[in-house]
Amino acid sequence: MIHFLLQNRFDCKDVRVRLKDFCHILLPGIKTDSVIPIIQEIPLSDFELSLSEMHIFNMTRVLQIEKSMRLNGQLQPVIARAYERGYQLIDGFKRLAAAENLMMKSLQCRVLNIDITHAKVLLLSYNRPHQSMEALEEAKVLQDLRETDSLNQNSLAQLTGYSRSWVSRRLALIDKIDKEISSDIIMGVITSSHARALIKLPRGNQKEVAHVITSYRLSSRQSDSLVEAFLKAKDDKEQQYILTYPEKILFNDQLYPQEEPLLWKSFHNKGPSYRKHQGERLQKEYAEKKPVDTEKGE
Repeated sequence: MIHFLLQNRFDCKDVRVRLKDFCHILLPGIKTDSVIPIIQEIPLSDFELSLSEMHIFNMTRVLQIEKSMRLNGQLQPVIARAYERGYQLIDGFKRLAAAENLMMKSLQCRVLNIDITHAKVLLLSYNRPHQSMEALEEAKVLQDLRETDSLNQNSLAQLTGYSRSWVSRRLALIDKIDKEISSDIIMGVITSSHARALIKLPRGNQKEVAHVITSYRLSSRQSDSLVEAFLKAKDDKEQQYILTYPEKILFNDQLYPQEEPLLWKSFHNKGPSYRKHQGERLQKEYAEKKPVDTEKGE
């Protein structure tokens, strides 16, 4: 079935969603008949949440949605597919969590009659216009499609409507990142942008560099500079100095000053709250010296 879909794809990378004339939905990169969704009122207990494993739970965002739903009710239906005896949720996990907090009994749901492969593709499609998915979440979807449907990167690009280089970069986050770093992304300790810098390092060095990134609250651009300097270090001693005094790299100072400033001797003897405060100050000073990081998601 999956090979038939790939052979009969549209030559177009854009997601095609039409919410008029019965809300026909055409899947990206796949030539299919129009999917006519049905809007129903579904009890919260009837939703099946297995696809939530590919999402990073953002409690701050859930609370924002909960506040909106308390004031305005449900503004948009969630998306699900008919699944065994219930409904497998595809889009709307935060709305569901907010509804549970508000003790609502049901949600309006747009029900699609599609298979699991199409559902995974729609996980990417529905979040594409506003880029609400973390890169690691996108990587998890691609990894699952790769493993369950035995697809290579070219096939994944054709199926999802993204470029092969985009697919390759996302899969690298899964294939090259340390498991503990992956857990930190899920917990919101670091971002996927930081992870893209860290995967340039061997797995054995990723955790110690990630610790510096979180301690100093470095931006993604600063993290790139730190990783680049670490990779160019001549030996272990130089690498350790970079990790101990990352401000020397960020401010383009000499790597080995003749006399180490007393300020930075005392800095590393302080507690985490002090280092966090100083890290924020460093980031502000760095922003005044360097162009602001305006890098947007892909």
